[in-house]
This record gives sequence, structure tokens and C-alpha cells, in this order.
Amino acid sequence: SFYHAFAQAGSHGVSIELEADALPSDNSAFMAVDVEEQMKVLCVDGQQRVGANASELDYFRQALAPSKIEEVKAGKMPLYPEVISDSAFPQESLDNYRLVVLANVALIPREKIQALMQFINRGGALWIFAGDRVDPAIYNKDLAELLPMQLGELVGSGDPEGTREAISDQNYEHPAVVKFKGIKGLPLSQLQVFRRFRLVPPAQPDPAVRTVLTYENGDAAVVEKRFGNNEGKVFLVTTTADKAWNNWPTKNHYMPLMNFTALYLIQPAYIERNRLFGEQFVMQLPRQDLGAARREGLRIIDPLGEASSMDIQIEQYLARSAQIRRAGIYTADIPGEKKRTVHFAANRHTEESDLSVIEDREILSFIPSDVAEQKDRTAYFGPLVTQGDVNLGGDEARVIEESIKNSGGNREIWRWLAMAVLCLLFVESFLAKRFGDFAR
Repeated sequence: SFYHAFAQAGSHGVSIELEADALPSDNSAFMAVDVEEQMKVLCVDGQQRVGANASELDYFRQALAPSKIEEVKAGKMPLYPEVISDSAFPQESLDNYRLVVLANVALIPREKIQALMQFINRGGALWIFAGDRVDPAIYNKDLAELLPMQLGELVGSGDPEGTREAISDQNYEHPAVVKFKGIKGLPLSQLQVFRRFRLVPPAQPDPAVRTVLTYENGDAAVVEKRFGNNEGKVFLVTTTADKAWNNWPTKNHYMPLMNFTALYLIQPAYIERNRLFGEQFVMQLPRQDLGAARREGLRIIDPLGEASSMDIQIEQYLARSAQIRRAGIYTADIPGEKKRTVHFAANRHTEESDLSVIEDREILSFIPSDVAEQKDRTAYFGPLVTQGDVNLGGDEARVIEESIKNSGGNREIWRWLAMAVLCLLFVESFLAKRFGDFAR
């Protein structure tokens, strides 16, 4: 592995090439990346107070963006939290964020809930912390489509000196917390809670819902729900973001836990712009670019300079390309107020680099069993494997087609050769008999 520091923020196309070998088509790899100076996180504080560390999100904000002295030790942090009050949330646009944090927010207007649904369906993430202003009945009703699980009863005395529940050390499998496996001296069991909500699991198991952390008694502490192909996510934490119901902000775990989780939740915008041969590129379009993209259209340029149109899906805020037929770096110029060039990357399937011999049984596993459905296709390789079963790139397809045309008249030559051999054998036998009789 190696590291590279980009000189400028923005969209970049990256390619890596190896020395030539017997299989040159897999010597190159491509990637499209977005380089960002910092990623903004919208933090909605449901209980802002005057004084140091008095508000709901003071500790959380410092964990994501430490003071200058701490930043010198840790390096520049990639996240930039913007904290607003819950009263300012209804007027705040979500277009410039990929993560929204709600901490002890009592009420969310219906219009904003709809905006959050659209935000999540476009690949955004919502992170919810509980608190004394959270009413389970209101949340379970208004956020029913968003919550991974319903909020149940409130448990725990709320006394920091009273009975506590610890986070279990037995489960580090979720991507948001898996890095704690490699951190010595930071067992999650040191994170303790003295007040929390119980969660009510769905009546039927939901494959989109996953438990992130549990308490030592097995109850869920943090749960996640994923949404659609764009990988929108909702995290629900059963306790507070501050010290009101737990000791988390006082522990060394707090800063890495908040950063690991935030970075996991933030879906990089360029993920869908890195695809494999035969797939489609998908790009999220900010609201401010939709109108111009619809009027002027979007054209994507392939590695050979050929252009094709992208399909703009207004309701999903998406632009989608046709099927990818060539590996390499693609570009598209985005119209609108902030005109810019966006990069895409297409790579070949890694299976194409496997040069081991394929057994007949394995070949048959790739061939459709119902040949009757393909009777209208043009077969080049017999009745089982058809032209439609062979997935070739633009250049390879053209070469194969030319080879087939050039060799079309010779594909049945063995039949003529066989007939010629049979004729020679017949002539030889006839002449041998004729001249044998003459000699006698």
C-alpha cells in the first residue's frame, strides 16, 4: 500500500498501472475520489444552555472538532460540526450535509421529517441520541418509518452514583466499532449508563436492522437501520450524547467512538461512481444542480472520448449512466451555479485475472439451464452458449466481430476436408484394383 496527498480539493480520477505481462488487460486499475478539506455535520442541540459543557452537544462537538491545542496533537480532523438549536432546525437546508445529528430533540415538524426521509433515501445519515425531552410516543408515531426499533420504557435511576449498566465487550463486529479491537486499554465495558430507553424489536425480523452495541444483559444499546440502494442509514442511541445519563464523555473512548461512528455513517459521494464493467454509474445530484442538469442534460465521456447521455431521475436526485462497456476513467461536466467536472471509474471483474483451468462442470454452471428461452438468439458456440451469454467490452466486442466475419467462410472447412480425404481414399482403392487386374 502507499499514500498520496492531493494538492487540491475536488473530484479526481486515479489510475494505477503495472508492467506489461501476458495478460495486459488487467494491468490497470482505476478509481474516482472526491477530496474534501472537511465534511460538514449538522448537529441539532435539543437543550442548549449557557456555560462550559452545559449544552447537550458540547462534548460531542469537541470530540469531532477538538480545540487547537488538541488538534496539534491529533492532526487536522476531517469532520466539521455545525451546531444549531432545535428551533432553527426547520429552516435549515440539508443539501450541504451528509450526516445529521439529533440530540435530545423534543419535536420535529412533519415537513422536516419528510425532508429527512428524502435526505436518507439519497444516501444521507441520521444519528439520534435520546434524552429527557424525548417522548417515546411522539417518536414512535412521527418517526415510525425512520427508527430502527421503537422506543420503550425508560429505565435507570439517573443517579451517577447509583446502579449502572455497562456496554458489552463481546461484540466488536459492526464496522462502526470494529476498530476498537485494535485499541489496547479501551474496553467498551468502561462505558457505563445510568439511564436509558429500552428498545422494542420489530415483530418480524428486519434484515435492514442491525444491533451495533449491546449492554451486558443483552439489551440493545445502539441500533442501525439501512435504507435502499443508496445506503442511507439511521443510528439510534438509547442514552444521551452528554453526561446527563452516562459517563461516556469522561472516558478516553468517547472521542474515537464518536469519530469512528460518524465516519462510518457518512457515505462517500463517490462510491456509486466506482463501478465494475457491465454495471451503471450512479451520481447524487444536489438540489441546486437538478434544474440546470434537467435543462442542459448530462453527458458522460468515456476513456476514448465518446459521449453518452445520463438519465436524470428528479425524484431520487440521481443521474444514471447506460451500461458500462469500457474500463477506465470517465468524466461529466455538471452545469449549474457551481460548474465542475466529476470523475467516474470503471474496472474489470477480478475473475478475469484468474488464469487457472476451468473444469467442464464449472463451465456448465455459467450456462443458462433453460436453452429454450434463448432460441431466438444467434449462436456462435453451439446450442448451449449463445452470443448473449458472452459479456465483452467495446474494443473486445469489435475485434471478436471482425474475427468472426473474416473467418465466417472457414468455420465449416473441416467438412470439405473430410469429404476430400474420403474421395482420395475411394480413387486410390479404384486405381489399385484397376491396375492390379491389368497386371494379371
